[in-house]
Amino acid sequence: MTRFLLVRHAPPDPAWQPESRLCGWYDPPLGEAGRALAWTLADSLRRFEADAVYASPLQRAWQTAEPIARALALDLQPAHGLREISCGEVDGMRLNEVQARYPGHWERNLRQTEAEFRWPGGESYAEFRQRVGAGLDTLAARHDRESLIVVAHTGVVTQVFGMLHGWNAARWDRRRPEHAGITVVEWDGGRPLRVTASGRT
Repeated sequence: MTRFLLVRHAPPDPAWQPESRLCGWYDPPLGEAGRALAWTLADSLRRFEADAVYASPLQRAWQTAEPIARALALDLQPAHGLREISCGEVDGMRLNEVQARYPGHWERNLRQTEAEFRWPGGESYAEFRQRVGAGLDTLAARHDRESLIVVAHTGVVTQVFGMLHGWNAARWDRRRPEHAGITVVEWDGGRPLRVTASGRT
């Protein structure tokens, strides 16, 4: 079994307007508040005995993980399989523009019933879940019986809960963590055995 401390990244720079845009592989950096929160989180995790620190290569996750790795004197390593879902052609587009240009897609996504739903040129929720599971399984095989800190994204966390409870992969509204929120995942045999949302440590 491998134990993951799965951390959602700190808040991105508001100048990039991430809250009003479709933010999958759209890649805003952390803002001032996000950097401060990342350092606070790193300080609180100094006592955690981690064997490795990984992060999604997207800036908001990577920059959150950098002070954590530094505080624990560990190298920060990329976890490419744990990026947020790809929204394809609409990634980074303003939400009101997406709704206006793709009303059918917008309504289908809001229903959260189609695992095969994808934005134009993006990946489906089913593909996303498969990628997240494979990404965690790769790390677990590399770090059997170890404890890892992994900084990733809301969608990654909701997919892990979905795997545990058997929810449709298109459900994105359940168990969404706050920025810098921590979810403890016990992983074995290619699946989560136990998932606990603990908030910020």
